[in-house]
Amino acid sequence: ARIMARESIEGTIVLIGSIAGRGGPPKLLPYATSKGALVALTRNLAFSLMRHRIRVNLLCPGWMDTPNEDVVQRTFDGATDGWLERAEAGMPFGRLIKPSEIARTIVHLATCESGMMTGAVVDWDQTVLGAGDSVFPGPDLAPPAAAAGMPR
Repeated sequence: ARIMARESIEGTIVLIGSIAGRGGPPKLLPYATSKGALVALTRNLAFSLMRHRIRVNLLCPGWMDTPNEDVVQRTFDGATDGWLERAEAGMPFGRLIKPSEIARTIVHLATCESGMMTGAVVDWDQTVLGAGDSVFPGPDLAPPAAAAGMPR
């Protein structure tokens, strides 16, 4: 960023965090803490560098289907063959995030396609932060019209 600012080079920095930076299970405490720090870093860098037209954004992917995730699941969580299929069956969209999806998002953030977006924290996950602890929403609550016998 210093060279970019000194040479008047406009550009983009895309940091990669994790949805765990918003809060994670106890076993991920150090990891989640380090990823959470990227939120403050992103916002402060974005503010500091915007006068040089350098944009800074953070992408926070959720649970991904990667070769390393297979190693982690087997080594630390005792997963057996078929763990991925079982995990994907329990997800709202029926699968884990694929690396190619994250790659496309990085390209979007790194190019002019994302416009003047800076200081953004993009949560790329199958959860809705602040909507409860569960991956899935609770039972569908009928809107007032349905309660009055009107079609939904």
